[in-house]
Amino acid sequence: METTKTFQELGVSEEILRALEKKGVAMPTRVQEEAIPPLLAWRDVIAKAPTGTGKTFAFGIPMIEHIDPQSDDLQGLILAPTRELAIQIADELRGLLTFYKDIRVTVVYGGQRLEPQIRSLQQHPQIVVATPGRLMDHYNRKNLRLDRIKTVILDEADRMLDMGFFDDVTKILDRILADGTPKEVFPQVELLESVGLTVPATTKVLYALNQAGFDLPLDALSTEECAQVLLAAIRAKT
Repeated sequence: METTKTFQELGVSEEILRALEKKGVAMPTRVQEEAIPPLLAWRDVIAKAPTGTGKTFAFGIPMIEHIDPQSDDLQGLILAPTRELAIQIADELRGLLTFYKDIRVTVVYGGQRLEPQIRSLQQHPQIVVATPGRLMDHYNRKNLRLDRIKTVILDEADRMLDMGFFDDVTKILDRILADGTPKEVFPQVELLESVGLTVPATTKVLYALNQAGFDLPLDALSTEECAQVLLAAIRAKT
């Protein structure tokens, strides 16, 4: 199924359009076309797409658009299961930020000394890409705050569970959701499918994209319901 809209028609900013042009990206992929509009509208999205279809841009572009560059608060968090994926995501986000001056991205992961990461966090990044264990390590050391986060991305959430990050992921989500601020959650559909959960229906629109054409429509989840389903899936799998 081919895309039918341009990035401009999806409503992204001029800065993002210029960055995409510089990277030679002319048209959105299907997952980008389907996910960017609801994420820009602050809806919760669960998406599944093959490797190489641009999922990072699908969630990264809306996250960047929502950042307040005048604020030093940590506003966007992306969790990834491995340091390699975390580094890759951060690099792709920095490419999208070519024409932004005041939005900073930091990546933190295990296997690296804490001190360079602490210095990077002291620069007040608005976006952090992290592996769950190292993020909790920094949180417990009070190197960062989670209470001002507006957007949460769980990339390859099912793989994070397989790697034993259950406790860290649930603690992170519990702390972020505790203040009641609206959040986005972008877990992989495989997580729900792997435990046989049926997504409960509510009144809004949720785009669940499958590999066979990205055309699996489901009724929407509220932020709270999305978090509840995700946590239920995590607990069911452990």
